Amino acid sequence: MADQGVWFKLHVAALDDNDLDNLSIADFGRWAKVGAYIKRHGNGGKITLTEPSKTLCAMLQIESFQALVSCLKMFPNYVVEEMQNSTVSPETNVNVTCVNWAKYQGDFSTARVRKYRQMKRSKRRGEEKRREETRGEEKIPPLRAAYNLPDWIPKKEWEEFAVSRKRKRAAMTPGIAARIVSVLERLRSAGHDPSEVLNKAVDRNWTSIEFDWIHKRDNMTELYAMPSRTTEEILADLRAKKKAGLR
Repeated sequence: MADQGVWFKLHVAALDDNDLDNLSIADFGRWAKVGAYIKRHGNGGKITLTEPSKTLCAMLQIESFQALVSCLKMFPNYVVEEMQNSTVSPETNVNVTCVNWAKYQGDFSTARVRKYRQMKRSKRRGEEKRREETRGEEKIPPLRAAYNLPDWIPKKEWEEFAVSRKRKRAAMTPGIAARIVSVLERLRSAGHDPSEVLNKAVDRNWTSIEFDWIHKRDNMTELYAMPSRTTEEILADLRAKKKAGLR
């Protein structure tokens, strides 16, 4: 089985190799071609050639198989072993091994490429996560200026509530903002802190705020937290507040 590689690497050390310097320019070309041939058809720097190997002989411009074997034996760092094909056939098999194959032709890029791809993948995932986190906050207008909020509404808590609405695909239009401000004003008059109301809306994932959600719920909690009061007293207190308009 071949190396499955498509590159035969000619190392720059070949320019200063004393053994390669002893080759003629023609034999140096044959040496390079044999390396590329082994890369394509061999495995781990080894290949078995069967007589007459006409294709390789023609590639190297060598007339016979024996001349090919002699040429291979002349190459430095090549081990050439001849053996008879069988007792019946006179053909010869030649095992050719390049001793320094792993040093100069080994593929050491796999781990490096894998590490690089993992790094790129992690970076891409991080960017996607950051985009997802900030998607709901993008293009939010300056809320205080856009909706003419009164000064008593806390800017930070209002913007957090607007962002929470946007993440639920509930846009903060001027009309909706005006209605929520109206509810907050009623709650403020009833003694509720707008900051606490807005924080509660964010914590409970509300997209709107209603007076009864805050006022009546808090009043009932306060009333039932007093065990010494009778039912008649609680109902009387509720009727008095209703009459006063605190609904």
